[in-house]
Amino acid sequence: MAAIDPKEIERKAYLSYHQDGLVDTFIGGTIAAFAAFIAYDPGMVAAGAGVICSLVVLYAGAKKAITVPRLGFVEFAAERRGKISNVVLMATSALVISNVIGLAAWMKPSIGAFLAQHFMLVAGGVGGLLLALTAWFSNLRRFYAYAVLAPAIMWLGYHRMDLWQTLMLLGIAMFSSGLVLLTRFVREHPMGGR
Repeated sequence: MAAIDPKEIERKAYLSYHQDGLVDTFIGGTIAAFAAFIAYDPGMVAAGAGVICSLVVLYAGAKKAITVPRLGFVEFAAERRGKISNVVLMATSALVISNVIGLAAWMKPSIGAFLAQHFMLVAGGVGGLLLALTAWFSNLRRFYAYAVLAPAIMWLGYHRMDLWQTLMLLGIAMFSSGLVLLTRFVREHPMGGR
């Protein structure tokens, strides 16, 4: 009889909980919504950021409505919660770094000019790095694919498209991937485990 490894069981439960594609769908939807705000009126970006923040609340509700009834709810050990906290810390760090870059660009016009000229390449590189770190911290391997996709699309956009078109393409790609995962998840895990 094989020994039971609680860490392996926890890892599988964690990965199953996140195989619903909701995080992909919400991140892709957020990027696409942000692109729509930029396309409509670049001055609306701040208002768009406020609307986008509300998607976090919708994500939590969707998780409770779609995933929990199919898989149940598991309280993860402190070590797993620590990894999840690392993702939150990384997101907070990204916000701080972007604010520092923005402040540097505002204080030193040459930095601002460089960023303005090469924004898509810089954003693609930073976005790819953040997605790779998300994949590493969360152990969701599909985010490595997004980490390659984001800079590739931003590079394409740098040469061929407007920023909003590039972001819309990336958002639709992630949303579509999430939708495929969500459809598969709902089919494989009917309500009530039937």
